[in-house]
Amino acid sequence: MAYRPIDFNIIQKEFESRFPNGTLFEGKNFNYIKLVQHGLSYAMTDAQDKLLKKNPFESWSLFKLKSRINSFRNRKIEFIPQKSESILFLEGRRKLKLPTGEEISPITHLLRETVLSTEYSWWDTTGAFEREADFSLKQMSNWFPPTNEIQREIYDELKGVLRGLKNSKTLSRLEFRYVESAFYVFFRSFSRWYALLSIAKPKTLVGITHYHNEGCLAAAKILGIKTVELQHGLISRHDLYYVYPEMYRTALAKGMFPNEIWLFGNFWMDVLQRGAESEFMKPLVVGDFTTDSAVNPEKIQKENRVLLCAQKNLSEPYIQWIRYMRDQVLPNHPDWKLIVKLHPLESEEKKYLGEASDCVEVLPISSSLNEELKRAKIQVSIYSTTFYDALGMGVKNYSLNEIGFSSNYATEMVELGVAESLKNSEDVIAKFERSPEMLDYLTRHDVFSSFQPRTMNFST
Repeated sequence: MAYRPIDFNIIQKEFESRFPNGTLFEGKNFNYIKLVQHGLSYAMTDAQDKLLKKNPFESWSLFKLKSRINSFRNRKIEFIPQKSESILFLEGRRKLKLPTGEEISPITHLLRETVLSTEYSWWDTTGAFEREADFSLKQMSNWFPPTNEIQREIYDELKGVLRGLKNSKTLSRLEFRYVESAFYVFFRSFSRWYALLSIAKPKTLVGITHYHNEGCLAAAKILGIKTVELQHGLISRHDLYYVYPEMYRTALAKGMFPNEIWLFGNFWMDVLQRGAESEFMKPLVVGDFTTDSAVNPEKIQKENRVLLCAQKNLSEPYIQWIRYMRDQVLPNHPDWKLIVKLHPLESEEKKYLGEASDCVEVLPISSSLNEELKRAKIQVSIYSTTFYDALGMGVKNYSLNEIGFSSNYATEMVELGVAESLKNSEDVIAKFERSPEMLDYLTRHDVFSSFQPRTMNFST
């Protein structure tokens, strides 16, 4: 489903103007600030697939009855995992295809290789590694775990926070429904994770992106399980869920954050330490643990290739730019080619594939980014970690600054000297040929330190 594109800074400013301190989101166990952020951002971007049709929070007795009915209907679902070892890695959707044809996780593969196989379990959370992992949660969406007292406590707590929000009249009726829906999605997630982690009993949980995974983090917190987030991409001072202003420090003390976040390099540490949440989500530099950095390190001869790295949910503006390149720019440069690299979680792959031609190639989603950076002379995007990935690769970065979305991110890329500004109507190849010199404000080592397994501490 296509969402209405709105800059994150607009959502941030709206949130901060209505909620100056986050006290409205406070419950006995947690502060639910991020869930309210989810709901308001869904409302502002018209994310209708995030809106539940009916009032989800009914009486607890009715919820228990529905849970029993749903448990009976789905009683054949195989949901019981084996007891976990001390470390539990949680895997998402991202895949990397090796030259051998094997597809692996670019995020956890190297980390898991540094740990004895008898010390960890590996769970698939999306179905991407359903066959390879020790356990998959793919079929869990319809599972209602048996109700218990901690579920009821959180259920009542959520209803109480929602009552306070409704009485405050800071949200419109539609906005409140989005927030209420986000609270209920959290509760369902929490209930499943609490049941699963109670069975698995790991000491440390690794791989959680803290936003949109609050249910898992809350369950782990109550069960006394250490949680570690692995950096998976760009972290910006403009993000909704990183680098919070000081006004929310008290609220964030009970927010649902991992105990630690493991980072690629000191550059990201400097960014995160500006946020009030860094006191509660300790940032640690362990180096570049992504597998792609270790694949085929030999040099590849540079070619006349423009690499477009597209963010998810922005297919419309990117496809317009692809057509501009194909129809107006590339005919003037017949020895050049446009290569399109999609975001690992892109849902509109078919639309992009429809734009392929003799001079436009759309890569498989699991293709290696670093292999493409080694071949390309130019990279174009709006904002992306791929700009940083290009450092030291002999690639010149250009940030599209007239898309009308994420302009603050694009400006940040230019201000940091990571990319040059590019107008939608500019000929990027001609611009590069006039001034091919590389930007050198940052080095690759600033952003991606060498991987140091000894810095990883899985113990609590």
